[in-house]
Amino acid sequence: MDLPIEIGQKVNGEIIDITHQGDGVLRVDGFTVFTDKGIIGDKVEAEIL
Repeated sequence: MDLPIEIGQKVNGEIIDITHQGDGVLRVDGFTVFTDKGIIGDKVEAEIL
């Protein structure tokens, strides 16, 4: 199965939601990615861990 994102890859996106713990949520090629902190509308570069 080919995944559109890989560990170590850096992705760009916009935070679209916030978790109850305050983590940012963005979508990358249909996958949900969580970031440390942030607010809705922030444009971020995140590294997949």
